[in-house]
Amino acid sequence: TIDSIDVNNVKSSDKTEIETVKSNVEAVLLTTGNGASQAQINELNAIKTKCTSLLAKIQDVKDKIADVDTKTDGITVDNVNSGNKANLDSALATINTLLASSNLIADERTALTTKKAEVEGLLGIISDISTKIAAIRSVTDGVTLDNVKSSQKTDLENTLPVIEELLLSTNLTSAE
Repeated sequence: TIDSIDVNNVKSSDKTEIETVKSNVEAVLLTTGNGASQAQINELNAIKTKCTSLLAKIQDVKDKIADVDTKTDGITVDNVNSGNKANLDSALATINTLLASSNLIADERTALTTKKAEVEGLLGIISDISTKIAAIRSVTDGVTLDNVKSSQKTDLENTLPVIEELLLSTNLTSAE
Protein backbone atom coordinates (compact mmCIF):
# COMPACT_ATOMS: atom_id res chain seq x y z
CA THR A 1 0.00 0.00 0.00
CA ILE A 2 1.13 3.52 -0.69
CA ASP A 3 -0.76 5.12 2.20
CA SER A 4 2.40 5.78 4.20
CA ILE A 5 4.35 7.14 1.23
CA ASP A 6 4.43 10.83 0.38
CA VAL A 7 6.73 13.15 -1.61
CA ASN A 8 8.89 13.63 1.49
CA ASN A 9 9.75 9.95 1.89
CA VAL A 10 9.20 8.29 -1.48
CA LYS A 11 12.22 6.39 -2.77
CA SER A 12 13.17 4.82 -6.06
CA SER A 13 12.55 1.43 -4.47
CA ASP A 14 8.84 2.37 -4.24
CA LYS A 15 8.50 2.98 -7.98
CA THR A 16 7.21 -0.45 -9.04
CA GLU A 17 4.60 -0.53 -6.29
CA ILE A 18 3.40 2.99 -7.17
CA GLU A 19 3.24 2.18 -10.88
CA THR A 20 1.21 -0.93 -10.09
CA VAL A 21 -1.24 1.00 -7.92
CA LYS A 22 -1.58 3.71 -10.57
CA SER A 23 -2.15 1.14 -13.31
CA ASN A 24 -4.77 -0.66 -11.21
CA VAL A 25 -6.55 2.61 -10.41
CA GLU A 26 -6.56 3.58 -14.09
CA ALA A 27 -8.04 0.19 -14.96
CA VAL A 28 -10.78 0.60 -12.35
CA LEU A 29 -11.51 4.15 -13.53
CA LEU A 30 -12.27 2.74 -16.97
CA THR A 31 -15.11 0.73 -15.40
CA THR A 32 -16.64 3.46 -13.18
CA GLY A 33 -19.60 3.72 -15.54
CA ASN A 34 -20.83 0.48 -13.97
CA GLY A 35 -22.28 2.22 -10.95
CA ALA A 36 -19.39 3.79 -9.04
CA SER A 37 -20.41 6.77 -6.94
CA GLN A 38 -18.86 10.19 -7.53
CA ALA A 39 -17.14 9.87 -4.13
CA GLN A 40 -15.52 6.61 -5.23
CA ILE A 41 -14.45 8.14 -8.53
CA ASN A 42 -13.01 11.16 -6.70
CA GLU A 43 -11.10 8.87 -4.34
CA LEU A 44 -9.67 6.90 -7.25
CA ASN A 45 -8.64 10.13 -9.00
CA ALA A 46 -6.98 11.33 -5.78
CA ILE A 47 -5.00 8.07 -5.57
CA LYS A 48 -4.01 8.42 -9.24
CA THR A 49 -2.91 12.03 -8.64
CA LYS A 50 -0.90 10.95 -5.61
CA CYS A 51 0.80 8.22 -7.66
CA THR A 52 1.63 10.73 -10.38
CA SER A 53 3.15 13.10 -7.79
CA LEU A 54 5.17 10.31 -6.17
CA LEU A 55 6.49 9.11 -9.52
CA ALA A 56 7.41 12.71 -10.42
CA LYS A 57 9.36 13.02 -7.15
CA ILE A 58 11.21 9.78 -7.86
CA GLN A 59 12.10 11.11 -11.33
CA ASP A 60 13.14 14.47 -9.84
CA VAL A 61 15.57 12.75 -7.46
CA LYS A 62 16.89 10.60 -10.32
CA ASP A 63 17.36 13.74 -12.46
CA LYS A 64 19.18 15.55 -9.66
CA ILE A 65 21.55 12.62 -9.18
CA ALA A 66 22.18 12.57 -12.94
CA ASP A 67 22.81 16.34 -12.85
CA VAL A 68 25.42 15.85 -10.11
CA ASP A 69 27.08 13.18 -12.23
CA THR A 70 27.03 15.42 -15.31
CA LYS A 71 28.49 18.39 -13.44
CA THR A 72 31.31 16.32 -11.95
CA ASP A 73 31.99 13.95 -14.84
CA GLY A 74 35.64 13.80 -15.82
CA ILE A 75 36.82 16.20 -13.12
CA THR A 76 39.67 14.67 -11.14
CA VAL A 77 42.37 15.84 -8.74
CA ASP A 78 44.69 15.93 -11.75
CA ASN A 79 42.60 18.26 -13.90
CA VAL A 80 40.32 20.27 -11.60
CA ASN A 81 40.69 24.03 -11.97
CA SER A 82 38.85 27.22 -11.09
CA GLY A 83 36.78 26.88 -14.26
CA ASN A 84 35.07 23.89 -12.61
CA LYS A 85 34.16 25.76 -9.42
CA ALA A 86 30.60 26.80 -10.38
CA ASN A 87 29.64 23.26 -11.45
CA LEU A 88 31.24 21.75 -8.35
CA ASP A 89 29.52 24.26 -6.04
CA SER A 90 26.19 23.51 -7.72
CA ALA A 91 26.76 19.76 -7.50
CA LEU A 92 27.65 20.04 -3.81
CA ALA A 93 24.50 22.05 -3.08
CA THR A 94 22.39 19.41 -4.84
CA ILE A 95 24.16 16.61 -2.99
CA ASN A 96 23.54 18.31 0.35
CA THR A 97 19.86 18.80 -0.49
CA LEU A 98 19.47 15.16 -1.49
CA LEU A 99 21.36 13.86 1.55
CA ALA A 100 19.13 15.98 3.83
CA SER A 101 16.03 14.36 2.31
CA SER A 102 14.38 11.04 3.03
CA ASN A 103 14.11 10.21 -0.67
CA LEU A 104 17.25 8.11 -1.10
CA ILE A 105 17.73 4.38 -0.88
CA ALA A 106 20.85 3.19 0.95
CA ASP A 107 22.92 2.72 -2.23
CA GLU A 108 22.07 6.23 -3.47
CA ARG A 109 22.90 7.72 -0.07
CA THR A 110 26.24 5.88 0.03
CA ALA A 111 27.14 6.95 -3.52
CA LEU A 112 26.22 10.59 -2.83
CA THR A 113 28.14 10.60 0.46
CA THR A 114 31.21 9.38 -1.44
CA LYS A 115 30.61 11.92 -4.23
CA LYS A 116 30.27 14.68 -1.62
CA ALA A 117 33.70 13.88 -0.20
CA GLU A 118 35.17 13.86 -3.72
CA VAL A 119 33.59 17.21 -4.62
CA GLU A 120 34.71 18.78 -1.35
CA GLY A 121 38.24 17.54 -2.06
CA LEU A 122 38.16 19.04 -5.55
CA LEU A 123 36.86 22.34 -4.20
CA GLY A 124 39.69 22.21 -1.64
CA ILE A 125 42.23 21.96 -4.46
CA ILE A 126 40.66 24.97 -6.19
CA SER A 127 40.71 26.91 -2.93
CA ASP A 128 44.35 25.98 -2.29
CA ILE A 129 45.38 27.12 -5.77
CA SER A 130 43.41 30.33 -5.39
CA THR A 131 45.12 31.03 -2.07
CA LYS A 132 48.54 30.41 -3.60
CA ILE A 133 47.77 32.69 -6.56
CA ALA A 134 46.57 35.43 -4.22
CA ALA A 135 49.75 35.08 -2.14
CA ILE A 136 51.90 35.30 -5.29
CA ARG A 137 50.02 38.37 -6.45
CA SER A 138 50.41 40.07 -3.09
CA VAL A 139 54.17 39.73 -3.41
CA THR A 140 54.53 40.42 -7.13
CA ASP A 141 51.82 42.97 -7.97
CA GLY A 142 53.36 46.20 -9.10
CA VAL A 143 56.90 44.83 -8.99
CA THR A 144 58.86 45.40 -12.19
CA LEU A 145 62.52 45.26 -13.15
CA ASP A 146 62.56 49.03 -12.86
CA ASN A 147 61.15 49.31 -9.33
CA VAL A 148 62.14 46.10 -7.54
CA LYS A 149 63.88 46.70 -4.19
CA SER A 150 66.49 44.61 -2.46
CA SER A 151 64.15 44.36 0.54
CA GLN A 152 61.73 42.37 -1.66
CA LYS A 153 64.33 39.80 -2.64
CA THR A 154 63.50 37.22 0.07
CA ASP A 155 59.75 37.42 -0.55
CA LEU A 156 60.26 37.07 -4.30
CA GLU A 157 62.67 34.15 -3.85
CA ASN A 158 60.19 32.42 -1.54
CA THR A 159 57.44 32.91 -4.12
CA LEU A 160 59.39 31.38 -6.99
CA PRO A 161 58.97 27.70 -5.91
CA VAL A 162 55.23 28.24 -5.48
CA ILE A 163 55.02 29.73 -8.98
CA GLU A 164 57.02 26.81 -10.40
CA GLU A 165 54.81 24.29 -8.57
CA LEU A 166 51.66 25.86 -9.96
CA LEU A 167 53.04 26.11 -13.48
CA LEU A 168 53.92 22.42 -13.41
CA SER A 169 50.50 21.43 -12.12
CA THR A 170 47.61 20.57 -14.40
CA ASN A 171 45.16 22.49 -12.24
CA LEU A 172 45.45 25.97 -13.77
CA THR A 173 43.22 27.58 -16.34
CA SER A 174 44.95 29.26 -19.25
CA ALA A 175 44.10 32.65 -17.71
CA GLU A 176 45.74 31.70 -14.42
